[in-house]
Amino acid sequence: MSETNTNPQKPEVTLESIKTDFPAVAAALMIEGAENERARIQAVRAQGLAGHEALIESLMFDGKTTGADAAMLVLAAEKQNRAKGLNSLVAGSDKPFQEPSTDAEAFAGAEEEGATVEETAKLKWDKSKELRAEYGGDFDSYLSLCIARDKGLVRVQGGKK
Repeated sequence: MSETNTNPQKPEVTLESIKTDFPAVAAALMIEGAENERARIQAVRAQGLAGHEALIESLMFDGKTTGADAAMLVLAAEKQNRAKGLNSLVAGSDKPFQEPSTDAEAFAGAEEEGATVEETAKLKWDKSKELRAEYGGDFDSYLSLCIARDKGLVRVQGGKK
């Protein structure tokens, strides 16, 4: 507060004069300011949303953004992310559907006469890089499907007969 004092009857009030002449008031103001800043930071942090951690971090310590301001900024960023995702999805929608590699014709000759479901599944698994990729390298998941399909419990839709 370094404004020029235009009234000679009143002494100029500065931060230093308050600290010197009224230390209790200065301490109370500092405590209140710290509490207000802590509450502001907590309000901004409360607006956090997965994927927007860096934004929230920057807003928490800018010294001015309120919780409501942070909520609006996170919402705007989320809308932008969703629009990008939708555009990406729409842009890729012209790609043709690829049938799953579990189709029986894709493994013609993979079954051996008299082999168990487990043996046949293992043989197909070992021969097909695409099959391993489709199941994320999880043979047990693929085997479960083969067993359920063999028992007639499931049917793969869209597969060739």
